Amino acid sequence: MINAQSYIVYIGMVIVPFILAYFKSKAVSKKDQLFWLSLIILFLTLISGLRKNTVGRDSLGYAENFMLQKLSWYEVGFSFIQSLLYKIWPNYTFFFIAIAFLTNLFFVLRFNDFDKNGSSFIWSIFFFTMTSFSVGFNGMRQWLAVSICFYSTRFLFNDKGPKIFLFFVFLLLAISIHTSSFICLVFLLPIIFAKANNTKLKLLRMISIIALILFFYFGLSLFRTRNYEKLLNPNEFSFGFMSIVKYFVVVLAFISFKIEKTDNKYGLVSNKDGITLTYGSFLLIESVYIALASLSYWFDVLGRIAWFFETFETLFFAHLFSKRTKSVFIISAKILLIVIAFAKFTGNFSVSELRFPYEFFWQ
Repeated sequence: MINAQSYIVYIGMVIVPFILAYFKSKAVSKKDQLFWLSLIILFLTLISGLRKNTVGRDSLGYAENFMLQKLSWYEVGFSFIQSLLYKIWPNYTFFFIAIAFLTNLFFVLRFNDFDKNGSSFIWSIFFFTMTSFSVGFNGMRQWLAVSICFYSTRFLFNDKGPKIFLFFVFLLLAISIHTSSFICLVFLLPIIFAKANNTKLKLLRMISIIALILFFYFGLSLFRTRNYEKLLNPNEFSFGFMSIVKYFVVVLAFISFKIEKTDNKYGLVSNKDGITLTYGSFLLIESVYIALASLSYWFDVLGRIAWFFETFETLFFAHLFSKRTKSVFIISAKILLIVIAFAKFTGNFSVSELRFPYEFFWQ
């Protein structure tokens, strides 16, 4: 049963970072911006790190492995972190705090890279805390790897040119923490397609069409099995009502993209120096994410792989929500985004994930 304390903690988990992000957007000097960024990272770290090992399905296992020093011989990066932290202080709460700090540091700094007008960062933090932040309460090791992979893309997609060596340094670090990070090699594909606008446009359309076909094929398969509750349950993350709503958002965004011509580039913008992600890129990545998340209904491993694209969904939501326009398509998409965020936030109360109620480590 969820107690009042849990409601306060989780609602505060969304409201406080949102307010801090607002003040950060108003800050002028880099020193002030760094101050507000630090507060956001600190707050998210404490919310995630001060939890009892009963909050999160796998938290108890991580706490036991840390205290007993059960180390993996092939994921040496995480084993090294465990061993180092244990030597500093053999306390699982300290371990939780350290992992939470590293994870949120990489996420927040990368979100800040995409902040061009102030408002996109605010909405990135909002959708992050509403939807995927609590994943770190459960799959701590892989979520840390996801954050490192997400951060590594700053060395591929920027205005100053790709730094492949640094990308691989962070990628290898992520792989040493969780081997599923190999999937992030796909982030190199945009480099290949960067200088072929026609190819990028064809790729964008091809991925969207494939995702749409897969979506409806497996949707019909679901109906044939008469497993209607999976389709209509908003708490079903892998496949369900939210997948349908998300795809409607993508369709609306794509229509508005073509009608408004607010961004005349499909996919990536490239110049002689570097490559930057644009509206079309987020549309493509979101289509891939929805397809993977939908397929994970049948193949669990794809759900874990989809995590590496989930943070780009946060950017896609933020990018779309920060657009100031009277377009009926964008307005409709914004309404659906709020529905998605609310459904997933309340869905985190799901008993199957064992994330609630929230208990502090001293309880």
